[in-house]
Amino acid sequence: MRFKVESARYMNTRVKMKVAILVSTYNGEEYLHAQISSLLDQKTDIEFDIYIRDDGSKDDTENMIEELALTNPNIFVSKSSGSNVGAKNSFLNLLHEVEADFYFFCDQDDVWEENKIHRSLSMLNRSIGKNKPQTPELLFTDLLLVDKSGHSLGETYWFRRGLKESFFSHWHNFVVFSMVTGCTMCFNNALRKIALSKSCPNGFFHDQWLAVLAKKYGTIVPLNYASVYYRQHGGNVVGTDRNSFKNIAWKTYRAVNANRGDYLELCREYDISILTFVTKKIKLVLLSLFKEKR
Repeated sequence: MRFKVESARYMNTRVKMKVAILVSTYNGEEYLHAQISSLLDQKTDIEFDIYIRDDGSKDDTENMIEELALTNPNIFVSKSSGSNVGAKNSFLNLLHEVEADFYFFCDQDDVWEENKIHRSLSMLNRSIGKNKPQTPELLFTDLLLVDKSGHSLGETYWFRRGLKESFFSHWHNFVVFSMVTGCTMCFNNALRKIALSKSCPNGFFHDQWLAVLAKKYGTIVPLNYASVYYRQHGGNVVGTDRNSFKNIAWKTYRAVNANRGDYLELCREYDISILTFVTKKIKLVLLSLFKEKR
C-alpha cells in the first residue's frame, strides 16, 4: 500500500545536515520502535537527523514511520517512500536524496550501542585529520550477535565469520569478500560524491560497494568494537551464516553463474582477473575457517 497521509513532514534535501542516519524499512513493525529508540537515546552532543524510506511494506510499518516523523522533529520521511525497489536500491535512493557531511546506514531491526555515533565520528574525524579534506573516508565496526529478543549469543559477527583485521589491508579483498556490514558504517560526503558518480554493480550490495570505493580511492577505518546489537531472526535480509568452504563455494558458484556478465564487468572495472577473484576468495575463506577452529 502507498503512503497517503499528507500531514507527515517530508525531508527538505536542500538543507545541509551535519549528520544523516539513513534507514530503509520493509515489513519492520516488530522491531522498528526498538531500533529508532536506540538512535534517539544516543549519548552524544552531536545533532543528527533520521531519514526513513519504506520499501513498500505490507504491514503497519508506514503508519509507524508517519507517527515517528510527526512526534520527533529530527525524523523525516523520504518522498520516494512506498515503492518497492529492494534494500540495496532503497539505501542508494536515500543517499541520492540526502545532502549531509556524514552518513550512517541503519537497518530496521537491530539496536545501536549507545555511544555508536559519538565514537564512530570521533574516530573518523581523527582519520580525516591525517588526510586531505576531500579524501573519501569510511569507518566500520564489528557487531554483537543477539537473538530475536535481544539477548547476546556470546559472539561477534567478525568472530562468527572468521574475519581477521589483516583481511582489511588490500582493497582487492573487499571486492572478492563481503566484510563490511552497512549498519556499522560511518562515511563522509566525499565518498558519497564518488558513489553518486558511478553505478553500483549488480554483484555488490551497497555496503560492500562503498567499502571498495573507500579502500580504492580513500581511506577505510576498521574499528574493533561492536557498535550494533545484530538481531538474528528469520526475516533478516542478510544474516550471519557461519563460513564453511562448502557454503561459500556454493554461494559463489550460484552468484557468478547467475550474473556472469556482471562479474566479468566487475573484474574489468577493478582490474582483477576471474582467476585472481576466485583464488583470493578461496584464500580468505580458508583463513577465516582457520580462525574459527582455533
